[in-house]
Amino acid sequence: MENILEKLKKGNERFIKGVSINPNQSLDRCKETSKGQNPFVIVVTCSDSRVPPEIIFDVGIGDIFVIRLAGNILTQEGIASIEYAAAHLGVEQVVILGHTNCGAVKAAVETNISTEKAKLSEYLQALIDKIDPNLVIDDKDINKSISKSTDNLVINSTNDLKTILNKLIPNNSINIAGAKYNIETGEVVFFN
Repeated sequence: MENILEKLKKGNERFIKGVSINPNQSLDRCKETSKGQNPFVIVVTCSDSRVPPEIIFDVGIGDIFVIRLAGNILTQEGIASIEYAAAHLGVEQVVILGHTNCGAVKAAVETNISTEKAKLSEYLQALIDKIDPNLVIDDKDINKSISKSTDNLVINSTNDLKTILNKLIPNNSINIAGAKYNIETGEVVFFN
């Protein structure tokens, strides 16, 4: 069986080159998966409409168990979803996928460096609070701050999830990888 990350990388290469094969994207696949799901990967990514995992990895219906939250943050509900997919569906690969120009990270950076604190709703403030510990502020370049903070958020979420899953799932064999999607070029770069 092909390595899952290699499968995702090859799918992303096809997407970038404009030669996507669009597998498992038919009504027959809908009927097939109506009996049950068997995704091969869990992807935790941002809610941003420019980050469609099935398209950028050139896969289809039933292939990815997707968890989407602004800023690709980990919440109790998101972790519970990962635990479910791992424990009940047998998925052994998780990808935490950040992206360039993330609005949630940008809002956290701007809120952090602003001298006038904006009044945010309790919900937006809770989102910002989840992102704040991951911020890397470069006072000279806000775009660099957003980029570095996005990378930091992915790396820290990957490490945090490893610790959490080791506690939740005995004899855990789940692999967790971090990656960043470039919304301009379409390229996904996996972190070491």
